[in-house]
Amino acid sequence: MIFLQFDCGNNPMNISHAHSQNQEKKKFYTIKELNHVDLSSVKIISDHKYLCDHLPSQIYKTINLRRLEIQMGEINEIPDEISNLLNLQELYLQSNKIKQISKEISRLTRLKILHLVDNRIKDITPICFIPNLLELEIGRNEISSIPDEIGNLRKIRKLDLGNIFFSNAIEHISDQIGLLDNLENLSIHGARLNTLDKPFGNLKNLKRISIRNSQVKEIGFIFTDLQNLEVLDFTNNDISSISLDFSKAINIRSIYLDNNPIDKIPESILNLPKVEIIGIITERSFGSVSLWLSFIEKV
Repeated sequence: MIFLQFDCGNNPMNISHAHSQNQEKKKFYTIKELNHVDLSSVKIISDHKYLCDHLPSQIYKTINLRRLEIQMGEINEIPDEISNLLNLQELYLQSNKIKQISKEISRLTRLKILHLVDNRIKDITPICFIPNLLELEIGRNEISSIPDEIGNLRKIRKLDLGNIFFSNAIEHISDQIGLLDNLENLSIHGARLNTLDKPFGNLKNLKRISIRNSQVKEIGFIFTDLQNLEVLDFTNNDISSISLDFSKAINIRSIYLDNNPIDKIPESILNLPKVEIIGIITERSFGSVSLWLSFIEKV
């Protein structure tokens, strides 16, 4: 374990943790010494009142850095200098105050995981040009639209657009999301979508889809092509009926339709060979008890 010391302007010295490849080594380093240390991972967590609104410039000289994590800080942007971290594979900047993301982030060709939950981001376009990104968590921001550029993330496997505030709800998702043919896990919470249309039906490798609290009234996309789908979660929407044929979605194990005004579930769902859980418990589903009993009898 290596301990990292730095100060921000006139603020008192902060002590944070930085992990190195040599776990037996224990020593205090100043931020100025970072470029002389062979670091693979840096984690900084500290009190809000003592954190800077930017990363110390010496961070960008740690060219061997593979993982950087800074939570609960005051950082307000991801600057151009981020492109210096050419070996960075994981970047976690949750719970900061980030508004701007430099387009230079696209030069991080080794970046696999990016978590930016709980910031003030409005535009995710620069992120959409990171060529080898596998996992993106971007919930609890100020994003109202997912742009066409989302289709560039052809290698992505996990995409979390979760939100809990309707005041900042996503109202538009580009049809280009249908190009993400390696996507396995999709979460969209707290959006204003009304209808899920055909582009979602193109996500052939999707294993889990969770669209909660998003005012969905109609499931307009075709499930028959999503033969890898295992978990389907539409909890707390406005779905009153389901007219789709699920008979070919043979790998579905769990379906959650809790708190929707639905009173009839298609036979094609009840007859799915691997289904283990059907969640329909809600005050809004008047037929939920009889539907549940019907499912139990089939099992």
